[in-house]
Amino acid sequence: MPATLSLFTLYRDPAAAVAWLTDAFGMELVNSYGAEEGSLDHAELRLDDAVLMVQAAADG
Repeated sequence: MPATLSLFTLYRDPAAAVAWLTDAFGMELVNSYGAEEGSLDHAELRLDDAVLMVQAAADG
């Protein structure tokens, strides 16, 4: 039976995190959302059966 991994992560700079994860590990950006034009608040990335959710961390 194949293993499946699903993670939810918080980053201060989610756009930089997505860029790093796609470049360093070859993850595929599936969806991304931002409250304002050009912003990134949430993204879904995949690598094989693994899913990684990237979310903007709250200030504080």
